Amino acid sequence: MDRITVDIHRSISGPDVREEFYVPNEPEELYDLEKDPLEYTNLIDDPDYAEIARELRTKVEQWMSSTDDPLLHGPVEGIESAKWAEEARYGRAYIPGNK
Repeated sequence: MDRITVDIHRSISGPDVREEFYVPNEPEELYDLEKDPLEYTNLIDDPDYAEIARELRTKVEQWMSSTDDPLLHGPVEGIESAKWAEEARYGRAYIPGNK
């Protein structure tokens, strides 16, 4: 997955490259950092990595359970960042569903 730095994102040419480089995260991501250090290819659905994905999910579930993670009880309310809202208003932040 390509990423864009905030300085490029905010630059004059930012709007021209955002569509290609500024994308939301996937619900799950798994990368082989030795073969793909820039994280271009998400392997989460690759059958060759299915066992690793399963092991990592189990570890996360165990950790969440052992720490009584609040997400186990449903969505966690938050407070919107005023700075993030300002960035979104000026088109400098990705808002899901908006282009």
